[in-house]
Amino acid sequence: MDEANTQRRLSAIVVMDVAGYSRLMARDEAGTFKRLTDTHDKTIRPLTGKHHGRVVKRMGDGFLLEFASIVDAVAFALAVQEKLAQANGQRADGEKLVFRVGINFGDVIGEGSDIYGDGVNIAARLEPLAPPGGICISAKVEEEIRGKIDTSFEPMGAQTLKNIPVPVETYAMRIDPSAPPVAKPRKRWLSVAGASVALLLAAAGGAYIYRSAGTQVAEPAREERMAHPLPDKPSIAVLPFKNMSAQEEAGWFADGVTEDLITDLSKVSGLFVISRNSSFTFKGKETSTRQAAEALGVRYVLEGSVRRAGSEVRINAQLVEATTGGAVWAERYDGEADAVFDLQDEITSRIIAELTNRLLPGEGEVSPREETENPAAYDAYLRGLALYRRGGPQDYAAAARAFTRAMDLDPGYERPRTALAKTYAQAAFGVQAYADALDLHWSDALARSWALLTREGATANEDAHVIRSWLALRKHQHDRAIAEASEALKQSPNDSDAMEALAEAEIYAGQAETGHATAEEALRQNPAAPAKAHFLTGLAEYALGNAEASLKALDRAISTAPERRSEFDGIRAAALAELGRTKDAQEAFETFSRGYLDRPAMSWTVRPQAFRNPRFHTWRNIDLAWAVFTHPFRDPLVQERFAASLRAAGAPAGLGGYLSLNRGNRLKGVEIRDVLFGKEISGSDFWLAENEWRQKRTEGGQVTHYGVPIHVGPPTADTGEGAIRDDLLCESWQLEEQRVEICSTVYRMFDARSRARWGDYVMVTDIGPFPFSVVE
Repeated sequence: MDEANTQRRLSAIVVMDVAGYSRLMARDEAGTFKRLTDTHDKTIRPLTGKHHGRVVKRMGDGFLLEFASIVDAVAFALAVQEKLAQANGQRADGEKLVFRVGINFGDVIGEGSDIYGDGVNIAARLEPLAPPGGICISAKVEEEIRGKIDTSFEPMGAQTLKNIPVPVETYAMRIDPSAPPVAKPRKRWLSVAGASVALLLAAAGGAYIYRSAGTQVAEPAREERMAHPLPDKPSIAVLPFKNMSAQEEAGWFADGVTEDLITDLSKVSGLFVISRNSSFTFKGKETSTRQAAEALGVRYVLEGSVRRAGSEVRINAQLVEATTGGAVWAERYDGEADAVFDLQDEITSRIIAELTNRLLPGEGEVSPREETENPAAYDAYLRGLALYRRGGPQDYAAAARAFTRAMDLDPGYERPRTALAKTYAQAAFGVQAYADALDLHWSDALARSWALLTREGATANEDAHVIRSWLALRKHQHDRAIAEASEALKQSPNDSDAMEALAEAEIYAGQAETGHATAEEALRQNPAAPAKAHFLTGLAEYALGNAEASLKALDRAISTAPERRSEFDGIRAAALAELGRTKDAQEAFETFSRGYLDRPAMSWTVRPQAFRNPRFHTWRNIDLAWAVFTHPFRDPLVQERFAASLRAAGAPAGLGGYLSLNRGNRLKGVEIRDVLFGKEISGSDFWLAENEWRQKRTEGGQVTHYGVPIHVGPPTADTGEGAIRDDLLCESWQLEEQRVEICSTVYRMFDARSRARWGDYVMVTDIGPFPFSVVE
């Protein structure tokens, strides 16, 4: 900073921005931007001059202003909010610009036309605390204007603001009656330990909530009784909001509010948020905040309720510090059911602002949620989520129907699309019962999942990245699996599915210690549904050579989810064999084999023969090769130990043993090009040798395929376009009405027995390994 060009001075600082701006821009970007520009030119700038101030700068959807007089600054804010309220009265709901305003008086540093310092920072921190259409001021400002302006501000109490060492006493008022959703003011007394009486103004309609010190609202939780140690940062669980109405639709709305709160809070990196999977295990149960906090190991619990009467909706929300039993914050919101999405958005954004300010002062705003404008589509999506969480095969089938219904009602709605893709992927990778329940061959489920992910215009949310991680790991693409899971966590830092996907990819990639730590974090994030995390810790222990510890973790997984036993018994069979418990190992492998047996328990409506797939009629027993392939250890020593242990557990050797696919024999990109481009290759299906295929590639990568397809899905074109990316063979094929890129790993076979039996190389596609040789 150029000290010669800077000066310190006392100023009244005004910061203002538009509430719900991201949603407005999503609806009408050009119109919203024009209205904001017009508001500045026709309202804000003229009123600033009238009150002897200046506009320092525009900041995205807001403005920074400076006044020499505190009285002038507040008079400006009152005038501008009144003027904007009048303008909003003439606008449709989707066109209203409702501002929040924060005002502080303090020392600032002037550099050129800009200003900096704590005086500015405090004003910026006060602005999010103001209700839409309202003003939040510091105690310095309130003291100066008392008796000078015919307006009263209600106390909000001392607020801890980010990077401000001393709590700031604050006051607020709401002016704009058009701030959505409209509501009637109501009062309610609640407590905050150590705080004086304070007023909180509800964003959703100006509902007044008073809090008085000393009142306890719940039995305190005891840390020594908690199932898990408290994290080293603020920890919170959002319990499912209760439906206090007779109408079932209000229940789905309550689930939607809960979903949004968990999703948005999870994006705040400084908070530890219990995953939705664990939170929703409390739905429909009479659980106290103490019981929930002790079961989940959190300091704070957010609970609430929804009541719907005719066209009116009332929502109560309360944040409890479980270790004291005291209410930290509470509000009541009232709105019109006809404006359900505006109401939900405003409630969610206001609660998020309150919680992050109280638990993590000054944390930046979360991203706007993806949403539909169709209430029926949203309702169908929430029904699907509730069914998906139950986790059974028939639940998945019902969830798939609900997600499909949501997509039919709103074809542009992405959330049900990725949720349906996730459901199909689970059916493709899981035990046979899930594919049976969906009335699909597993390969059809995989194809449908992939098609949903890759359709034109699809967006990659955290669920999409989780599925891509699963698919990549299935194809032994460990680095890509880690990258996709990491991106999912970047988008949603507290997503337990993403943590579990990352842990699994890390363990199989040879990073067992790192994966073990990630699995422990996933277990902490999702303590009420711990089976997969226990399995992953067992997998990591096995990779590290600790069979005894592995077995203990795997037994914990089975005890918490006995219906998923076959999913865990592959690794468990190997661990038992290494401990010399041969009979138990054989029983475990039998359980594993029965669960994944590729033989339907019913007749499919969609016959597998409709899908040109080399495995459509195999319905084979699970053998050593399949078991090794589906546990993709990249470390050759771990892979060899696993295969030897499975042999001891009774895994049948099959036609040619197992394929040794690991980092020791995987081809690099330049090697793939040398082997495949400008060449003709021929091969067979590893599972059924009689299914033969051939491919010809030009030097430029164009490929022509003959014979049995080696990719999953409906009939594809015979030609595709290929390229090398990240040491992968990536080829674009026509899948029905769209082109889909499928990337494969390529391995060289070193041992003479495998080369004689199968060929010189192996291509791993989305449905399995395909040995081949170059045609001379």
